[in-house]
Amino acid sequence: MQRSPATVILVSSIIVLAWLGQAYSQPAPYSLGKNIGLSLSEQLASTAVNNPLSLNAPFIFGLSSGEDSPGQKQNMIFDISVGSIYVPDSASSGFGINCDSSTTCSKSGVPGPLPTYSGVPVTGTPASTLLRFSSGKLKDSQFPAPLPFQLATFNDLWKNQFGNNGLLGFGPSSALWDFVANTYSPTKGQDHFDFSFYLVARDLSKLADTGSVKFDGSQITVNGRYTSTEQVVSAALTTDSLNLGAWYFPKASIKGWYGQQDLTPPAGLCIDSMIHALVILPTLEAASLRAAVFNQLCGQNTGCTSDNSKISGVSPIEFNLPSSSGDMITVKVPATGFISFVNNQAVLAIADATSSYACKNSLVSAGRLLFAFTEITIRMQVNDQKQKTFYLGASKVYLPSKWFYFWLLMALIGLLLFIFGMIFVVRNYSPNKAYFDGSAQRNLDDPPRTLSD
Repeated sequence: MQRSPATVILVSSIIVLAWLGQAYSQPAPYSLGKNIGLSLSEQLASTAVNNPLSLNAPFIFGLSSGEDSPGQKQNMIFDISVGSIYVPDSASSGFGINCDSSTTCSKSGVPGPLPTYSGVPVTGTPASTLLRFSSGKLKDSQFPAPLPFQLATFNDLWKNQFGNNGLLGFGPSSALWDFVANTYSPTKGQDHFDFSFYLVARDLSKLADTGSVKFDGSQITVNGRYTSTEQVVSAALTTDSLNLGAWYFPKASIKGWYGQQDLTPPAGLCIDSMIHALVILPTLEAASLRAAVFNQLCGQNTGCTSDNSKISGVSPIEFNLPSSSGDMITVKVPATGFISFVNNQAVLAIADATSSYACKNSLVSAGRLLFAFTEITIRMQVNDQKQKTFYLGASKVYLPSKWFYFWLLMALIGLLLFIFGMIFVVRNYSPNKAYFDGSAQRNLDDPPRTLSD
């Protein structure tokens, strides 16, 4: 039966309207953007259970329902070794976010105890809201799925150790990954999201001293990198390694220390961003490494003062980080990067692994200080079915030698001398000044001169 043109037009219109209705009922993911830098701040604990120093960055939670809103900014400790997300409740903690319908935040349970973090007990209530990484004003309808988290009540012990900061876990089990995959779309031309972590140390010789080290200029880079140097990206991480609860850099190794063989952990090099150390080892191995370092530094297997040390005689610690294509970067950490002098006594950035550490199952692990010598990237690849595949990346960091700043200062002094010299020449040897102040000066009322003059 032949349909009339009007019928065809009517049916086509219904199909188009149905498609548009479905499209608007499922908002397209919001573009995450690229190279969003979140500056890191330091929090030195007044009373520390385990970690005396933590680093935090600002994140934005919630929106005002049905209207544009900048959201609520809250600083959060970053930890790539755990999956927990604890957002402080302003009503019970005295700081944090306001969670109610006016901020597009909802609670979905009753308060209860949560897993302790770094030995500090926490209570919280299941909740969810939107999470953003930049401060533009956005409408809540652009986000199809909220981030689940624990709306936490923090006691004085937490406040003394971590200040007025929450906790955002970037570990493999974190709800952050599903949220990002379902809420945001990658930058045009990409099929992945990058979260990169880099610590800029003001003075490498202070790295092992938590009371003196400064990380000014450090940042988390969302969907990008702080550095622009050579980068290696590891093979896809296996389900087994992800189930271990922390990130393991596949096939990474540490160059043999002081004549020993290179060490390649079977599961990969575990990375713990909360332990303020360069290397984390089981107790006996950690004691052996400390003795080896002290032998080179002090001439004995116990510590010494700076006056009795020779830091130039200590071998570096080297990490070999490979890519899935066979490329490799070597991160060489000089002795000044893992030896500091606190109250004139040598302190080593070598930690003993304990059962509470995220990397407790690893033969050897890297601590937070690795981030001062290489930028670590967690890459999440997402396909059209929202299936996620994870990779780890590492970027080279070129640290200036101690002579770099000396020659830079000399160059600046030379430039200043040149500028002042040119000013002096211009002021004292100007042609106009020589004409008016010299012996050739004449009165403008004098008659014109002739050749006979």
